[in-house]
Amino acid sequence: MVKTLKTHRMEQKKDKVALGEGYQDNNLICCLQDGSLINPSTVTKRFQELTGKAGYKVTFHQLRHAHASFLLKQGIHPKVVSERLGHSNISMTMDLCSHIAPTLQRDAADQLDNILFKK
Repeated sequence: MVKTLKTHRMEQKKDKVALGEGYQDNNLICCLQDGSLINPSTVTKRFQELTGKAGYKVTFHQLRHAHASFLLKQGIHPKVVSERLGHSNISMTMDLCSHIAPTLQRDAADQLDNILFKK
């Protein structure tokens, strides 16, 4: 991923040189060739086209929710997940992901059992 981003950044620098004053340097990773903002509805439409072709019906919101759930299930601290989502507090994140709380409780109990009884 880092290599891809570095390559992308080099392409942006080439565009900036080629367009000179016509380049809008907004310091964006995802932008049009002239550096300007991409219309969010364009991104959403293209995302829906690509996921539809792949046989999935997924929204960005669902992807965001899955991202949070996956991180929590992997044991990432809720504060970190909350910050990644831009939530103002952990409770907002945990309310969003309440459906996985029983699994997290079971995992915590299993881990404690393993610690106490060296299984």
